Amino acid sequence: MNTTHKYDEELPAEVTEAAAGVVVITQDGDRPHHDVWMNQQHIGSLFDETAANLARGNFAAWSPKGSGKNGMVGFFDTKEEAGEAIALPYRPVGPRGMTEPSNRNDRYNYSKLPADRQAAVAEHAARMHAEGRLTAARAWREALNVDWRDNIATPDEDTLFMCIAVNGGEIHTTAGQDDDGRHVYPLCRTMGQNSRLTKYRFITGRDLTCRTCIRYRENRAAARARKVAGV
Repeated sequence: MNTTHKYDEELPAEVTEAAAGVVVITQDGDRPHHDVWMNQQHIGSLFDETAANLARGNFAAWSPKGSGKNGMVGFFDTKEEAGEAIALPYRPVGPRGMTEPSNRNDRYNYSKLPADRQAAVAEHAARMHAEGRLTAARAWREALNVDWRDNIATPDEDTLFMCIAVNGGEIHTTAGQDDDGRHVYPLCRTMGQNSRLTKYRFITGRDLTCRTCIRYRENRAAARARKVAGV
């Protein structure tokens, strides 16, 4: 398939402004033809066959990396499905050529990441596995953990509230409250058994006394400092 394209010199704004790993589909004039892009690269083409009302799928897809005859990728019901099918061979792969983790929970967490972070996780997992230090499953898990640590939100301290058990005790940073607004959770015990069995309430005008919450606060301060320093 000829990869030379009329947009080689000047790409559409929606293509140049798209985030890394995001598939962009543009229509070629008034024709039922669409171009597929990723990372500012023309990776394939679609032909809209909806007018023919064919059972095989509304959009025929081609790509230089298509496995079918003349680069055929297949037939799909939507442009989005066709675009993702075209993009698949262009995406980074993880250990052993895997396109996603085998563990169900890791696969779910991976699927929720934006495309650019998925690419970074896959590349990191493949690199760690190739070094021979980790199994494929463990490499995926560790790469996801690194992504989580690198992208975790670091709130300003003045946006956080404090709470205390209704019967008294240590003062914690709160992680928020449940859907009905009645159960407050300490940040240091989120999803733990104690946060379920003990009732907490918001409190103001007092300092933190929970050592774990204080350590979390110090970690947040260090994370903000690293971000400012560009480390």
